[in-house]
Amino acid sequence: MFADLNGEQTVKVEFELEQVTKLASLLSGIKRVFDLDTDITAVESHLSAVDEGLILKPGLRLPGVWSAWEAGARAVLGQQVSVKAAIGQLNLLTETMDQRLSGQRVFPTPDHVVGKDLSFLRMPESRKETLSRLACHLGEHPDDHPDNWLALKGIGPWTINYAKMRGLSSPDLLLSSDLIVKKYLVDHNEVNAEHTAPWGSYATLHCWSHFS
Repeated sequence: MFADLNGEQTVKVEFELEQVTKLASLLSGIKRVFDLDTDITAVESHLSAVDEGLILKPGLRLPGVWSAWEAGARAVLGQQVSVKAAIGQLNLLTETMDQRLSGQRVFPTPDHVVGKDLSFLRMPESRKETLSRLACHLGEHPDDHPDNWLALKGIGPWTINYAKMRGLSSPDLLLSSDLIVKKYLVDHNEVNAEHTAPWGSYATLHCWSHFS
């Protein structure tokens, strides 16, 4: 839950645990999702040395999601559409699947999507089939690493790297094949995987910021 306290935006997290032994894992996940352990000053110092104009919006942190599945689904629904359209599809998926946990609507799990009629999604049939294939695969192999998804029809390197960046919080993935990142790289040849390492994912965020 987002709140504004004394003029500062904060995030309030509430949770219920049946087993206290899971607390450490939960806190670790929260810190990863909000990227709280990264020294952003060091990241931006490194990237500014590569390209002094790259940091248009200081303070960007890597926005994580709870699982590689969720990140992969986001990537599939966002293929070849605008960010606004992708968000609309994600909201539509979540609202229509209407999976609940302790009364709260949550992002649907792979098992909740498998076998469901996805005709409500406003996208090509092939993309719906890709989402179904990914859900089926992860329903059977929940811990499978995104690197192994390439065998699935409709899943390419961009989708895999996006899933790793958002779902696993991998810090060094410059999405050079991304259309928006490509626009920035046209006039900034110095921004490449070698030079931005080990912070390529942050370089991707900052490239995006120039066109948002």
